[in-house]
Amino acid sequence: MRRLLTACLLSTVLLISTVLSGCGNFRNLSNEIEAIDAYTDQYQIILTEPASGSAVVIQQIKDINKSEVDGYDGIIDSDSIQLQLSRKIHYLLVFDDKNQDLTLQADEPFSVVNLHDHQDKSTIKVSLTIDENKAPSAFVDRSLSSLLKIELDLVDIGTVANLTDPPFKKGNAKLGMWQPLTFLLEDNAGLYFLSEYDPNKTPILLCMGSMRPL
Repeated sequence: MRRLLTACLLSTVLLISTVLSGCGNFRNLSNEIEAIDAYTDQYQIILTEPASGSAVVIQQIKDINKSEVDGYDGIIDSDSIQLQLSRKIHYLLVFDDKNQDLTLQADEPFSVVNLHDHQDKSTIKVSLTIDENKAPSAFVDRSLSSLLKIELDLVDIGTVANLTDPPFKKGNAKLGMWQPLTFLLEDNAGLYFLSEYDPNKTPILLCMGSMRPL
């Protein structure tokens, strides 16, 4: 009887410990999500007229007078998209990429969205029209590859690594699952190589994400 009571007590303690640990993890995750939300805004973009037979490109821009794009997205076979953007992004250049070259031409329908005119979690209706006089000159006939200025300061790219290195420890896997922002800020995210590139071999790429190594 005493052994049974002891076993029941231990089981209860373990159950309570597990529940409390789980509550702590979810609380950490909730705090991380709130922190991410503090740096970003969400928008729903709706096209008043869906593009037919082509993709609609959305370029994310800080300064409409400067030839730099900090991110991009696209609408394909749809008339809407949900975006979560850094608050450093102030403009969206939306255009119907009729020749599918990811470049705005003067004869392609476009619209410039000033995000200062819209609040977080708002719906933005966009009408695309051709107007060569109003087309943003800093972006007309400029390829997307020449405009992209994506910041990768928090991501380690191309480092040759070993699976025993610190980024792949079990603790980091847990950190990435429950505290994704902290995981990123502590320089754990990246694209790592198991060995130097050899053109005579099939490359093995290890993708380090916010959940666990793949």
